[in-house]
Amino acid sequence: MTTSDKTTPVPAPSPKPKATSSVSPKRNIKSPVGAVVSGDNVDVVSLSAIVYKSTVARKSLSVHHLQRRLGELGYSEGLADRDGTYGDLTHYSVTQYQADHGLDATAHPIDLETLGSIFDNDSNVLVTP
Repeated sequence: MTTSDKTTPVPAPSPKPKATSSVSPKRNIKSPVGAVVSGDNVDVVSLSAIVYKSTVARKSLSVHHLQRRLGELGYSEGLADRDGTYGDLTHYSVTQYQADHGLDATAHPIDLETLGSIFDNDSNVLVTP
C-alpha cells in the first residue's frame, strides 16, 4: 500500500447548538402590490433611466417601478421580471400594453407617452423625461 492509497477519515459534523433568545422573530409582512411609496411621498420615474438591456447601469429604480406598475395593470411578465433591469420580459409587457392601449409600439424600448400612460392615476409617481 502506498501513501496515496491511504484515506484520512473525515469526522462527522457536530450539530450546531440552537440559539436561544427572548425576542420573537420578525414576521415577514408583505405590503400590498401598489404600496411602494405612500402618503404624500413621490418617486420619480425618468425615461432617461430606462435603458433596454443596459450593460453599464445594471439596475434602475425607474425600471423597477415600471415593472411593478405593469404587474399592477395585469401584465404579469413585467412583474415576473421585476429586478430593476429592463430585459425581454419587461419589453414584452410594454409592447403588449402599447398594443392594448392603441399606443405606438415603434419606440424602443419605451417612449414618454407610453410611460406616462402606464403611470396615469399613480399619484405616488412623477414621470419625467
